Amino acid sequence: MIEEAPPEWQDKFLSYKQLKKRLKLLSPGVEQREAEAEEKAEVKDDGEAEGEAESGAKEASEGRRKRRRIETQGVGEGTSGSSTNGYGIDLGNFNYNLTVEEADFIQLLNPELEKFNLFFMEKEEEYIIRQKEVQERIARVKDTYGPSGACPSKANYKHDMINVRKDIVNFHGEMVLLENYSVLNYTGLVKILKKYDKRRGGCLRLAFIQKVLEEPFFRMELLYKLVKECEESIEHLFAKEEEEEELEAVYAGEDQGMYRSTLAALRSMREMRKGSSTYTALSLPPLHDNPSGSTVFTPPIFPQG
Repeated sequence: MIEEAPPEWQDKFLSYKQLKKRLKLLSPGVEQREAEAEEKAEVKDDGEAEGEAESGAKEASEGRRKRRRIETQGVGEGTSGSSTNGYGIDLGNFNYNLTVEEADFIQLLNPELEKFNLFFMEKEEEYIIRQKEVQERIARVKDTYGPSGACPSKANYKHDMINVRKDIVNFHGEMVLLENYSVLNYTGLVKILKKYDKRRGGCLRLAFIQKVLEEPFFRMELLYKLVKECEESIEHLFAKEEEEEELEAVYAGEDQGMYRSTLAALRSMREMRKGSSTYTALSLPPLHDNPSGSTVFTPPIFPQG
């Protein structure tokens, strides 16, 4: 799906392959070794199984003693109540016993979050300006060539409005791609953290994702608002009876690339947001369609606890 994004976006996504390579260099954690020992014990006699279980329990106990507790500062002490430790890791108010190895791995993820946030916020600012420019262009065409305009002209009105339609549909497609950018990076983080927990043991994924949910690249309320406004403009510009024909004309020739990328992004998001019987706090909500046929981008709501 990343391959469908514009070429200039390619290096803005999660460095998943590099993180996966770093993960493979880590040795299995105490909990993982304990789990492997328990699996081996199941196929041995009772006496051997009991000996290995005692050994595994001892290792696990030693491993837990190595965990560094994140000190939580109270609001009454004049602080924000965020949780940090000596490694400069901030997981908000999520109380979690962070190991040295986990702190090191988070330090690899923090630059990725900074990359997502910078790119996402730059695009949001750009889209705010472009949304305003699009509305001004629509008003200018109507005021100039519309039935009540300064120089009414059906031919000129249609010519200029076709260009506006093409630009606004492509603009909508770019915003859909930006939402997909956010979703893909969130999903990538969940996957790499799941692999980390499986290899090292612990629950770093849930702890770190609580922080991710508050990051600018995943706070998409403004983007949803811009998409909704853009879809409303599209509905007004395209009469229902000519909508399909006009859309095909808009996406003719060199514009097919954006059309295919947008459709691929929507299919990807629908797949990742499909309803599931195994819904968890890390799952993305379903992507719904409204009765009029346009896409509704529902802000994610994550159950706590």
